[in-house]
Amino acid sequence: MTPSPQRRPVIIQAGASGRGRDFAAQHAEVIFAIQPFVEGAAEYYADVKERMVHCGRSPDDCKILFGVQPFVAETEQAARDKQALHNSLVSLEGAIVHLSGSLGYDFSQTPLDTIVEPFAASRSQGIVDMYTRVAGKRLTLREMAQMHGQSVGFPQVVGTPEQVADQLEAYYWQAGGDGFMLTMPYTPGAIEEFVALVIPVLQKRGLFRSEYRGETLREILRHVD
Repeated sequence: MTPSPQRRPVIIQAGASGRGRDFAAQHAEVIFAIQPFVEGAAEYYADVKERMVHCGRSPDDCKILFGVQPFVAETEQAARDKQALHNSLVSLEGAIVHLSGSLGYDFSQTPLDTIVEPFAASRSQGIVDMYTRVAGKRLTLREMAQMHGQSVGFPQVVGTPEQVADQLEAYYWQAGGDGFMLTMPYTPGAIEEFVALVIPVLQKRGLFRSEYRGETLREILRHVD
């Protein structure tokens, strides 16, 4: 069997717990990071890069891509209508079931307006931490469940192409990071709209490549900045 040009697959990791961060710092080439708040994203980025140095790696050896969920249209109102429709399809009951399953913790008897404090989950501790350990953010169960059900913690960026580009640029400069990984709210159409509407704005600002440097995924990732 003929090996691929890059010889071995790119190692992409997703995990926000302390154990997950340690694994990423030692082994990952790309991290798919979910951080609903920019403050948490900035802390995560700095922490993982520091752990990489402690492991004897260069901070540039692993790219951190923050997940976002974009809603874009020619007008702001049309984009907000898309977001409202998408979010309305997620029932609160279903969102609580989803959150409970993700964490291995039964929230069915917890009052909806209870502030969720940090706790030890039986699975996905990183999800607990990203919702509860960011300074200044105290979420009720209702808020946490809705956020998790609607976007699994991805920040939603909404507006015209210019407004979406503004939000991505602000998040990038405040949080650090090496780019974004998009989770599209609907298919088909959402990724095509983003490419047609937002990418040209980012390219005009010098924030997105106009051509690829390298032939393999690993070579392309080395030039992500």
